Amino acid sequence: MSRLAIIDWDSRELRLAVADLARRGACRVHCQTLNWDDAERKGLEAGSFEAVVELLAERLPRGCQGVLFAQRSHLESLTLSLPPATDAELPALVENHLAVESVASDAEASYDVLSLDNDPESPRKVLATTMDRALAERYRGLAAQLKLTRPRLCVRAAATPVVFESTNDPSGPPRLYVVPNVEDVDMTVVANGVRYWRSVYCSPTGESEAFFDFLSDEVVRTLAVAADALPEEAPPASIVAVLGAHEAPSLVAELQRRLDTDVERREPRLVDAEVEFEGDGDLPGRFAPLLGVLTQLQRGERPHVDLLNPVVHKAPASPKRTWVLAGVATAVALAIAAFTLHEEVAERQAESELLARQLKTQRDELKKAAPYSTAWSAIQRWDQSHVVWLDELRDLALRFPQPGKAVALDFSASRSSSGAATVRLSGKATDPTVVASLDRALRDDYREALSRNLREQAVASDDPLAWRFESLINVRPRPAKAYREAFDAGIASEEALP
Repeated sequence: MSRLAIIDWDSRELRLAVADLARRGACRVHCQTLNWDDAERKGLEAGSFEAVVELLAERLPRGCQGVLFAQRSHLESLTLSLPPATDAELPALVENHLAVESVASDAEASYDVLSLDNDPESPRKVLATTMDRALAERYRGLAAQLKLTRPRLCVRAAATPVVFESTNDPSGPPRLYVVPNVEDVDMTVVANGVRYWRSVYCSPTGESEAFFDFLSDEVVRTLAVAADALPEEAPPASIVAVLGAHEAPSLVAELQRRLDTDVERREPRLVDAEVEFEGDGDLPGRFAPLLGVLTQLQRGERPHVDLLNPVVHKAPASPKRTWVLAGVATAVALAIAAFTLHEEVAERQAESELLARQLKTQRDELKKAAPYSTAWSAIQRWDQSHVVWLDELRDLALRFPQPGKAVALDFSASRSSSGAATVRLSGKATDPTVVASLDRALRDDYREALSRNLREQAVASDDPLAWRFESLINVRPRPAKAYREAFDAGIASEEALP
């Protein structure tokens, strides 16, 4: 019985189908939904794809042998000639993909299998294969061991083969590492000791112009995304292509030509790993050198006679041995204490640098907020005086002439630096006396009103409002209760208008 954790990226129906399959005893699974955007964001924050796997491992049941990434679209297109008509057909679809007896296909991959075995006593296992037609049969045994069919096992899936030299160098310049894999390209920006990671899925046909155009656009996009997360003072990131000796020879030149910048080429450095591999090592394809290195690592044999570490017969213990061991133990303890102290000092220094960056950010935000301080002060003064704009507008409406005598065409209000406000009003009236009465009605202890540009204009015969006017009203702050006291007076003023 296979014991796997199923992560369904895009289908609730597929998750339910796999759960039904587990209930029938075909496979013991743990179903969990995870959005790819959320996973990519966690990968960017954590700095690597392996960190995402560690985050998943914390929420998966103990004893899981791996993570199976499945997409319903892959299952539908690779298993059946026609998609399933109903969701009820999905359990058989999934069961076909998890069947041990099925033969590994040479079609496009459907799964990523990531090892969750973090035991330091056992070597890490890198599962390497290719989707080449001639090599599909060679990895049938590997698929049977995993209890899976159609395994998509690229080098990046189980262990990153590149050791980023600048990861532990906070002062190193930013770099963008471009690492092509079997069916995707890893892009990692390393700056200030932090890794910002994203993976681009692509299935290039050889080294075509379309592939290089696509890759160049994704490099530019990755640099733009990482620039938002990098410190402002960080210099532009340089581009490093991690390729094997004979892998994609024109990739560096094409990137340099399309991006008009220098691209450094580096050989991949492998982690300490044990490789499970079946084949004769003659691997065709763009990624053959990288897989070939893994093969050589797996086939390395220890010599029968170790000339560097010959066998030494044990001699009788010396009387001084106890004192020597005690001295060594003391030295080791002192070294550990010194190392611990050094680590604490480094952590405090990192915290100090972080606080300094936060202080700089706050100062920059304070500078950005300076132009708005005047408006904020005016709003505070109005608020301290308990002035409500709705009361002000209601009071102005009560003092305005009755309908048929005047009408407002335009109204605007703005604050002033002294804490007061300016109201601009334009409209039409039946005659100048109405405008004069409006000025008198608006003037009080808190307002100054002045009408100007009073002029007569030609109107239709049935329109009595022939006089245009513009009024400027200066409003001073006043307590809210003053509006209530002037409420009755405003009504009286309105009735007094001709």
